[in-house]
Amino acid sequence: MQQLINQELTKQFAVAEGIVIDDAAREAELATLKDNVLQSGQFSTWEEFLESSGSTQEDMEDDIAGYLLYRGLLEAHGGSGEAEQVHAAHILVETEEMGHEVLDKLEAGEAFSDLAEEYSTDPGSGPQGGDLGWFSRGMMVPEFEEAAFSLDIGEISDLVQSQFGYHIIQVLGKETRPLDPALLEQVQQENFQVWFVGKASTVEIETLVQFAE
Repeated sequence: MQQLINQELTKQFAVAEGIVIDDAAREAELATLKDNVLQSGQFSTWEEFLESSGSTQEDMEDDIAGYLLYRGLLEAHGGSGEAEQVHAAHILVETEEMGHEVLDKLEAGEAFSDLAEEYSTDPGSGPQGGDLGWFSRGMMVPEFEEAAFSLDIGEISDLVQSQFGYHIIQVLGKETRPLDPALLEQVQQENFQVWFVGKASTVEIETLVQFAE
């Protein structure tokens, strides 16, 4: 029932915002669905798939229309496709004592990347000189994220303890960048859900169905 209510709300919200289903987009989405069904190897024809799923061609077209309306609202209320990101490197060690030893060598002028290769226990970044690449908020453990986003470019942190050990972090860059496609989808869905729940709380919903006990 809640799913049906959400589908109806999506349609009404989309209409209220002037979102229109483009026939070409609907046909393209349907063609993609047909290709995926046939390429799966489970069904020899589209008609066989419809019969097995208990659906009609009209049902599928309605579902696609609802999905495209949802995508339209998602684009409108999913937030920006960009976010503040940090390019950082780190040296991960097991003990505080080892961490201070590395900090002393950094203070003495030894290269961060060389020390990362020698000391870091992170098998992914250690051989790369500690380079973690670019990341946005929510991708690292909280202690690491807080330190990385608070540092200036070129600055090196003191020891930062997390569940993995002790980190020494160097910030290599900071800028607003496009989100990774997978992360973008997640962030947009989270933002959209917050908007949708808030919007739904402002409307009156009358359910004309009663369920038997």
